[in-house]
Amino acid sequence: MAFTTSMLFQTVQGDKRVQAIRVTADGATGTVPTSLNVVEACVVGPVSAPTNPVIAINQGTTGTSILGTVGMTSCTSGNVYQLIVYGH
Repeated sequence: MAFTTSMLFQTVQGDKRVQAIRVTADGATGTVPTSLNVVEACVVGPVSAPTNPVIAINQGTTGTSILGTVGMTSCTSGNVYQLIVYGH
């Protein structure tokens, strides 16, 4: 299943690019694309969700390497999360 995403902002902090992305889960698992070549760190917070999902940086939901993405599992359809992503 795909997730619905929207970029809230992009900026630069030091030598890292920083993005805030709002994610609405359309299913239990999904991959969130960024415009980064490599994701170095990601912080996730629930906007309207009871718990945080499990995330994997630079990986899809099956564990395959997909640079510049964040894989999310253990989501519930309709939940909304906010990601703060650091990378280059």
